[in-house]
Amino acid sequence: LSNNVDQGEILDLVITLPVEHEVITINARGLVKWIKKNKEGYLAGIEFIKISETDLAVIQKLIDTDGF
Repeated sequence: LSNNVDQGEILDLVITLPVEHEVITINARGLVKWIKKNKEGYLAGIEFIKISETDLAVIQKLIDTDGF
């Protein structure tokens, strides 16, 4: 993240992911579980609290196939 956020804050997320030969956009809502400053900005652990089943399946498929 480029901006600091507070633990416990709820964020509206727009996530762009490479899927095969295209880029898809996922909209979700997440709860900040932890935040840590690093050289480039901030790292955060975010728990999805609102995401469509379809979008969640896309993320899971990318994780399962080492798509990242």
